[in-house]
Amino acid sequence: MRRDVYFGSRYADKGLTCVIYTGDNDARPDDILDRAKNRFDIVVDERKLHFVYLRWVAGSKVGCYVHYPVVSADMIKSVESREARFNNAEWISSSWLFSLCKLIYYRIFAFFYGLCGKCADVVMVNGSWTRNHILELWRMPERTFVVYPPCNVHAFLR
Repeated sequence: MRRDVYFGSRYADKGLTCVIYTGDNDARPDDILDRAKNRFDIVVDERKLHFVYLRWVAGSKVGCYVHYPVVSADMIKSVESREARFNNAEWISSSWLFSLCKLIYYRIFAFFYGLCGKCADVVMVNGSWTRNHILELWRMPERTFVVYPPCNVHAFLR
């Protein structure tokens, strides 16, 4: 079954460009497109796609997709309450000094994470859980939308 990326096919005639940011420094653009085709049965029209590793242009529009928040209010609360969890090791939670240092670090990190997030013109998240966490930190409900990736999930159901 052939699928085109919904965004690209729907908005291509409106002069929009789809940009893929990737950390795969050793991967060629064709490799990334092939992986999308093989894994998710998605065909991306290469003529409407640009691969960019780093881009900073004054006045450019910014959109972001958040699959999982880097830091969340839950993570901060677990450190604040000195609860040992996946993000708060026992040796940290049992020490008031380490807990205080980590709490300061998390609050500073969350502040800057929020500042970066507020630079986005549109924010896409993969579900209500992620949306709620992003809204708590970024506070932009009018620009935050839940979207579901256009991929073939049949392979995951086996």
